[in-house]
Amino acid sequence: MSNYTNFRDLKTFLVIFLLTLPLWLFAFNGFVWEKSISQFANTSSLAFGILMTMSWMTIFIDGFVERHRWYNWVCGLALFGVTVFINTLYPILHYSFAIVFFILPSIMMLYFSFKESKKIVKTVLRLSSSVVIFAGLGHFVFHLYSILVLEWIGMFPMSAMLFYIIRFNKGLVKISNQ
Repeated sequence: MSNYTNFRDLKTFLVIFLLTLPLWLFAFNGFVWEKSISQFANTSSLAFGILMTMSWMTIFIDGFVERHRWYNWVCGLALFGVTVFINTLYPILHYSFAIVFFILPSIMMLYFSFKESKKIVKTVLRLSSSVVIFAGLGHFVFHLYSILVLEWIGMFPMSAMLFYIIRFNKGLVKISNQ
């Protein structure tokens, strides 16, 4: 097995980890749900810090290794900002970074959908980014669910985009085999 394959498998594991982050936080919090992912920092700060660091590093490293994926570098830094600037102490910075983290993947997926030639990939990209927009309406306008549910829904486009890029090595961007 090549180093490239090992690295790809590690990134795949970390993407799955990112998507299941709320479940890990829930477990480390004594199986008690909080209102948002950020609230776990107030109750399980060590676990929150470790798990969030793994998550932002997953995204940041992908953007750093594959330099043409600047958007993952920005999303990784945004999630780093969410982790460092705790919502109760630095609400403006925390929520500014959170907005970038949750909105940029949706914008990038829409952008890639216009460049993609395969109809199924276009549809999935557009549908994924639209889900986040409608989920935001469901929380902020109609108050249907907690911010935690919205955050979890917002993690799907980032995770799906990273998973697609890592596992299939085609479509959105070219990944070198070096």
